[in-house]
Amino acid sequence: MYPILMQLSYNPLKKDMFMKILHILLLLLFILKNDYMTLHASSLVKEKNQTYASNGLHLHSKIAFTLTDPFEHQMTLTEKTKKVIFVFSSNSEKILRAYLSKQDKTYLQSKEILVVVDISTVPSMIRHFFVLPTFKKCTYPILLLDEEKLANIYKTKENQNKITVVTLNHSKITSVQLCSLTSNLKTCIESD
Repeated sequence: MYPILMQLSYNPLKKDMFMKILHILLLLLFILKNDYMTLHASSLVKEKNQTYASNGLHLHSKIAFTLTDPFEHQMTLTEKTKKVIFVFSSNSEKILRAYLSKQDKTYLQSKEILVVVDISTVPSMIRHFFVLPTFKKCTYPILLLDEEKLANIYKTKENQNKITVVTLNHSKITSVQLCSLTSNLKTCIESD
């Protein structure tokens, strides 16, 4: 390595390029180390996110979950929750975000509605640098399905590209509605 440094000292352009590459490599190493440490730590600690559905997102199925939001705060589905909105694709999430951005900040809380977004298929770096910062800016609470095995409990071929609005009565599903348009979404959310 010493001869390389000697050559770099005589050529400032090569030295500048070398330093940029070194910074990029160190940044990647830092990111990969943090991802490894997160994965390793999660295997040592009891799972923080848990989901349950007696029969998927189908009528009369009983559901339960404890999930984290983008700020790593945990939230558990309670018997008071009246509806849960599940989103399994980025296009559906954009439709929901556009609709909710036009609503009052307390819109979901006043109707006792939770939003659950599946980010399990999003690569780790994209999740950390783009997805989570976007969700942190939202004015409404979002819960995250960040593991594929947890998301697959609720995801089906029928609902993976639609917004799924589930109506609950003491955590038991009384209605399942699939929405793909904003106008349809309002009806699904506001119907009893």
